[in-house]
Amino acid sequence: MLTSANPGNAALCLSVSQPNEVMQGTPTCGPFSEGGIFTKANGQTVQGRGPFGAQFDAVTYQKTVGNAAYNALEISLRHTSKALEIMAGYTYSKSFDDSSGLAEPVNPAGPGLTKALSAFDMRHNFVVNYRYNLAVDQWVRRQNRWTEGWSLAGVTRFGSGLPVTLYNNNDTSLLGTIPNGINNNGLDTPNVAPGHLNLNTNPRDGKPAFNTTLFSLPSLGQIGNTRRRFFYGPGIENSDVALQ
Repeated sequence: MLTSANPGNAALCLSVSQPNEVMQGTPTCGPFSEGGIFTKANGQTVQGRGPFGAQFDAVTYQKTVGNAAYNALEISLRHTSKALEIMAGYTYSKSFDDSSGLAEPVNPAGPGLTKALSAFDMRHNFVVNYRYNLAVDQWVRRQNRWTEGWSLAGVTRFGSGLPVTLYNNNDTSLLGTIPNGINNNGLDTPNVAPGHLNLNTNPRDGKPAFNTTLFSLPSLGQIGNTRRRFFYGPGIENSDVALQ
């Protein structure tokens, strides 16, 4: 719980995961009343809606703001012969943005503060499709409707994993940018400590995908020091084959 010097908001309640920061025996304040002054258990006060101030306590403002940058190297190869048709493509790319869609708000103090990997960023992507005509009639040395027209076709894809999105829905920053139904993710992010992420890209071994002990909730009034996305999940290995 948090406490507020604004008595008009004392009937509301905001729940956070830092019980050691609660001022015991005082009224509580809650969602969308971040314009008040919050008092920690140690007596320290934190002004909500920083750096804008209490005048934004009852103001809701939404605007389409953001920048994105995408750079890529694309290579394609195509071969056609009497027996074989094959086409392969490879893309090496990187995409950054301030927000990957309406579900992600940008920092109102500066959109560039939320710059991170795009949710759809895929560093490596290789796709090959092929069709090979099988000479069954030559193999069996006879030709009829059962030996003609056979082919082997398929599509194979290898790709990097998508970035892992990190968010903190406790509104510890007191900016009031918590999810509201339109924006599914909040602006707040957790803190991350130095250390090895121990990334595990094998989804079948039962081990954690990454080292979660490095992450924690920031102090009240803080937005968190980690970016929305800075590492990747498991990649893609998929192959479809058809005998026709």
